Amino acid sequence: MNFVDLDFSPDLGKAEQLLNQALAKSPNSISALYSLALLQKYRRQYQASMQSLQRCLELNPSFLPAQGQIANVLTRMGQPQKGLEQILQTIRVATANDPTMGYWYLFAAEAELELGHDQAALDWALRANAFMPGSPLVQAWLASIYATIGDRTNAAKSVAALTKMAPGRTRLFMSRPSEDTNSVSGRHGPRIFDGLRLALGT
Repeated sequence: MNFVDLDFSPDLGKAEQLLNQALAKSPNSISALYSLALLQKYRRQYQASMQSLQRCLELNPSFLPAQGQIANVLTRMGQPQKGLEQILQTIRVATANDPTMGYWYLFAAEAELELGHDQAALDWALRANAFMPGSPLVQAWLASIYATIGDRTNAAKSVAALTKMAPGRTRLFMSRPSEDTNSVSGRHGPRIFDGLRLALGT
């Protein structure tokens, strides 16, 4: 199981049903709880996702994937400084060859972008690209950051790479609504998605 970037589309209802069945049988299953947290995050149900992730840590305080996801959920909830502090702590604790490290770099990039630290965001995303160069998600985040800072040439290159790697994922990103209705009241979605829509020309 990929503990970071599960793709629940297109049948979210079926995924939720299977997870609820698994949790009914094994309520302390960290893998099921974590997968549910990712589904909730994907649906922008951030409070519910946070609760599921915290339950994972109650069961296993050293479960780094949950710690990293909490950082990203904090950023998505409008608390990027707390999110950045949490993800930096996760990165410090993780081993250098941790397979999820590239995602932690992306979470740091997202927090920095939300804070208006565009160059720092780009630096983190480039580190993620060096760590996992074949990742469509990295190309999406690079496209977003390049578009945000006005580098259209590199934004276009990243979009081309993303489209080649995962055309379905590109369509999924393009279909996301611009307003984050499950986040803080009156607050629009994260800058990372705004930048991605800009890069994709939507």
